[in-house]
Amino acid sequence: MLLRDPAASESQHRLGRYPGRLSSRGNSSNSIKYGALAAEAGVVDLTCVADGGFVVMVWKEQGGPPTAAPTAPLGFGSKLLSQSVTGQFQGAVAFDWPPEGIVVTMRMNKGRLAA
Repeated sequence: MLLRDPAASESQHRLGRYPGRLSSRGNSSNSIKYGALAAEAGVVDLTCVADGGFVVMVWKEQGGPPTAAPTAPLGFGSKLLSQSVTGQFQGAVAFDWPPEGIVVTMRMNKGRLAA
């Protein structure tokens, strides 16, 4: 999945290059297997906004099978995403499992994204 806004500058694209790729790849794979993209009517909404000194990316699924919080520990991809966002990008990740679909919110330090 490649998301690119033709009106954005190259530096704006660099801001989202690595966490966006990591998030999109892992979340897409899981969504195709188990989530919204496994269903005909399923959709994923990916938003990215600036919030002060942070960039906030939100992955939100709808239209797939009902979701529930996992009973087992997070999988490898979720752990990798969490470690990358909290360590490398000095941010935070929140996973929410409302019945209509998973929501992953990543809050990352802008200064760390541009480095």
